[in-house]
Amino acid sequence: MSQDTILRLLKRNKERWFTAKEITKILKINNGSVTRALRQIRNPKLVRFRTIKNSSNVNIFQYKHKIT
Repeated sequence: MSQDTILRLLKRNKERWFTAKEITKILKINNGSVTRALRQIRNPKLVRFRTIKNSSNVNIFQYKHKIT
């Protein structure tokens, strides 16, 4: 359920990068479910991901639909 919902969100916003926290707020799904779903859809490479540093120098993962 969560994987399909997240993929639909990412497909509708192909040019935008999202954090797991943003996806959690938009879809109103708990953070654990979002994180688990993102990890699973990263494996078949359905989404792109990158790591950035925030102002506190903490790694933040961002996700985006993989445009084919």
